[in-house]
Amino acid sequence: MRIFHRPGNGSAFRNSQTRVSPALLASCHWLQTGRWIPVAAACLLSCATATLRAQSIATDSTDSLRFKTPPDHFVCGYQSPEQVRAAIRAGVAAGEIPDPATSPLPHVRPAATGRGGPVLAVNVPTVTTADIFPFEDTASILLTNFSNCQLFNLMTQATNALLAAEGDNFDLVGFFVNFTPNHQIGSAFYLGLENSITGLGQGSFNFRPSLGVAGNNLQGWVMMWNQASWGPNDTAMLVMGQEFEHRFAMFLSPLLDGRPLQGDDAACGRSSHWNWKVDGQGSGMEIREWIGTNPAVLGGDCAPGFFDFICSNTDIGRSPAGLPAVWSFTDLYLMGYVSPAEMDAGNSELRYMDNSDCNSNYNGTISTFSSADVVAANGARIPDSVASQHDFHTGWIMIHLPGSPPTNSQLNNVVSILNMWSDTWNWSSLQRGTMNNALQAVVPCPGHDGNLNGDAATDGLDIQPFVDGVVSGSAGAAATCSGDFNDSGALDVGDVSGMVTILLAQ
Repeated sequence: MRIFHRPGNGSAFRNSQTRVSPALLASCHWLQTGRWIPVAAACLLSCATATLRAQSIATDSTDSLRFKTPPDHFVCGYQSPEQVRAAIRAGVAAGEIPDPATSPLPHVRPAATGRGGPVLAVNVPTVTTADIFPFEDTASILLTNFSNCQLFNLMTQATNALLAAEGDNFDLVGFFVNFTPNHQIGSAFYLGLENSITGLGQGSFNFRPSLGVAGNNLQGWVMMWNQASWGPNDTAMLVMGQEFEHRFAMFLSPLLDGRPLQGDDAACGRSSHWNWKVDGQGSGMEIREWIGTNPAVLGGDCAPGFFDFICSNTDIGRSPAGLPAVWSFTDLYLMGYVSPAEMDAGNSELRYMDNSDCNSNYNGTISTFSSADVVAANGARIPDSVASQHDFHTGWIMIHLPGSPPTNSQLNNVVSILNMWSDTWNWSSLQRGTMNNALQAVVPCPGHDGNLNGDAATDGLDIQPFVDGVVSGSAGAAATCSGDFNDSGALDVGDVSGMVTILLAQ
């Protein structure tokens, strides 16, 4: 695997062009200090074994110096279901996770009325400092050489405290810490708690009971580590785009002709991320943007310091406010936002650099593939883009040490990041989805009044936006709430009679 840095970023990564074999990757872990530390392969799977040490992306925690020098690379610490299963077994055996067979789950307040069906976040709240849930690491576990299971148990305790206080209203829980921990799992990581979606290349599982996580709705955890490592900028948005997309991707099997879509853990990217031979115009999930043919040259709209492997998507482009598009159309298919046909139509290019080394200019053969090839190798995505969940709610926890609660400066930094993230999610999902990052429960749809244009009345001015929404199938949440008379979760021909009836009644 090659780790890139921009020229002039310093000497810490002088050996960054070193090629690493898959066998070496199986027994070593690249740390952000730029050193290779050999470990037993079992360490990657066992919570009872000490986790590898890794420094934060940015070790300077002062607000005045934050992000003057961008991070040189990003290490994703994604935790696969296989790793989590092994970790739970080891953790229970070592006494680091309470045995679920003898430890009943704690009671939490039930979900707000409306969860379980199409819940539309009509008004995504602005995040304030009051929306960051503080949780004390009472034993200062994160200052010790903690195991993965000790970390997961701390995250479980914090999650259950959040659910007890706020109710079972969250699809995901995200974490920051306000100090530098002893070590980290990657620069950030996602750990899935439940999946029942097919067609993603990932099986069904539910780890909530085994980990002791209460409630019925949580799908996964995102750990962002030290808040001082991030700011409201493209870098943080692309990294969060990757971690949250791990809820759905990238786990695809190779195409039927053998072309791998996942990285090879060597020169062409990391497993559970896009293979760097794939040209999809950029995304936080590390799909590349190859430009031209003879040669094909790597480029794109990439985050500072990340060279050309973590880039915003140029098919979707930037929002009028300059927000990056952190997902490609193929990512959006896996996330349930676009149909297979829309995936194919939205991708200006979906190509495969057949014999590329994934890094230099490329003059070899280039092939193509489409949604049909993805479906043939992995099955159809069920639920599809019409029935899938489009609106999500994340509860955010700030873990702190005893006597050191989050400062106003730290809270305000996280608030700025999360408000930008809410807007980025909406833009990157083609304005078809929302991410509520406040503690308030998502606002359920209050009723269907036919007022799609948001003025003071339901009248003929609402006809055009209704027709546009039915034809495109991509109406925003507020418009869908007003016109979705058959409660399908989208505007469609089944809503026409309801719209006509309410217009005639005016």
